[in-house]
Amino acid sequence: MTPTILSSADLALEINQRSGLIPVALDTASLEVTWFDLGEYHCYQGFFRDALRFCRALRKDEPATFRTSLDALLSAGALMGDALPPSGFIFHAGRCGSTLLTRALARSRQNIVFGEASLHNQLWATLQNEGARAPELYRAVLTAMGRRRLASYQHHLIKFTSWTILKSPFIRATFPGVPAVFLFRDPERMLASYHREPAPWMGLPIGFGSVWHTPESAVEDFFRAGLETLAPCFRVLEYSDLTTANLPRILLHLGVECSPAELRQMTSEFLLDAKSAVPKPFESRPQGPVQPVPEQIQSLYLQLRERAATDWQFQ
Repeated sequence: MTPTILSSADLALEINQRSGLIPVALDTASLEVTWFDLGEYHCYQGFFRDALRFCRALRKDEPATFRTSLDALLSAGALMGDALPPSGFIFHAGRCGSTLLTRALARSRQNIVFGEASLHNQLWATLQNEGARAPELYRAVLTAMGRRRLASYQHHLIKFTSWTILKSPFIRATFPGVPAVFLFRDPERMLASYHREPAPWMGLPIGFGSVWHTPESAVEDFFRAGLETLAPCFRVLEYSDLTTANLPRILLHLGVECSPAELRQMTSEFLLDAKSAVPKPFESRPQGPVQPVPEQIQSLYLQLRERAATDWQFQ
């Protein structure tokens, strides 16, 4: 069913009546925003696309869906006083534990957590044509997604798609001071995973001019961008340090406060398969053929490891 097109005035009425109505997609050709009523559904999934699918499946009726212009979204910002701006960012180089961290955070119903939401990716092609208005638009979209659909929500955390680390300077300038982590891993295992199961964005334009035709070129760019991001609120985190013992320190950096019971819920996620849309025990996957690691990537990896040791000083 084609979503109804709403004017700014009609959108204002819907926002007032539907506390779960948030923007979820952008048509980059028509510049129309799709809105979806999540109601009080809490997103436990590591990927937002799975959350939307589960929300639809659990509802007895079809959730309300609308479309508006980008300008209508901007004008609606004043009606979202309850919205939580982003409070923590998860960047990563891909295949290195970011989905596990996302799912662990999502186990607490104090945390709004979105994993690689389509709208977060679709914005970039439009933002490059918005000039001085780009930060305002980016801020409005991300904040609108953080509407406090549950009274318990205290934090709004976003896991970006891997290549978003290249836009870290823009994101940090738009949301200064928001704590962030950049996850990385032994590139031998990362490259083996990328070659075994290529990323869906490989070989395609992503909205701001970059195209990667090989996993090696992508990983090198992601590692370099992570190293070049320097700020007190930004730390690099190696996959091997993403453990239940270290989770409290990681949460503290991201500004997430939780009870002992919530921490136990979060750590229980480490026993499950982070990539599965439904809970099931984790089982190691075959690594596949070992990929040779180019010297430049290995050098960047060692620099990231050295910085991670300084950033965290885990025992």
